[in-house]
Amino acid sequence: MKNRQEILRRSRATILRIAFLAVSAFLLSSSAWASTSNCSNQTDSTDGCSTTTQQFVNIFTVGNLGFQNTNVFAYQQTANSPCIYDNSSCNNAGFPSVLLSGDANKDNVFSQEYTAQTLLDVLKVPAFFVGVDVNSTGDHGTETLTRFDMFVNGVLAFSLPAGSYPMLVGNNPGNGYSDNLITGFSLAGLNSTDIVQFVMSEHFDVGGREQFFLIADVPEPATFWLMGGALALLGLFAWSRNKTVRNKAVA
Repeated sequence: MKNRQEILRRSRATILRIAFLAVSAFLLSSSAWASTSNCSNQTDSTDGCSTTTQQFVNIFTVGNLGFQNTNVFAYQQTANSPCIYDNSSCNNAGFPSVLLSGDANKDNVFSQEYTAQTLLDVLKVPAFFVGVDVNSTGDHGTETLTRFDMFVNGVLAFSLPAGSYPMLVGNNPGNGYSDNLITGFSLAGLNSTDIVQFVMSEHFDVGGREQFFLIADVPEPATFWLMGGALALLGLFAWSRNKTVRNKAVA
């Protein structure tokens, strides 16, 4: 009886360890928990570093932004994903934005100024994208994003690589759906009162004005299903192993 109790105790401990390791691996792999710091003193903001919930960022190191077409999955612009650049049809629920002009070439258009806390209030997480809803006549290959930057307290923090000049292509029909994504933004490490501002330039605009709106970078539901399935398989494996051990102990 004593041996059987010892076997059961060890089996339960093994299950807990497996579950802990699986959850830890998932959290560490999440972009929202990743550290991008090379700060020498991660608690001192005087050298360009600051800390929030154990996340660090050096705002003097400019991060390169990515750009991708979203012809498979489109994000929808909603009050929870408000526009920072508006075409007069955004659902912003009072969130401040800048109305783009109808000019073919829009150079160095500054967004409203936001505190980091204002952005976190709508995003809920520090990592985010900017979705672009392209308003085009169908003449693809003309509308070009020549600049998109994010400044923190007047210092350049994130920028599209110089000379990249991605084309804005309308992949998803309908108003308020992302056709393109600008990726790689993060508010990690910022103080709540830090001032964030965006600057964009667009050339050869045809057909109408675009929407540029915020999108929280959170795992898709499929990711949580995969994590749940992996944990269920680990639990099944541990249960099967424990059953085999118990049968041997009884025998």
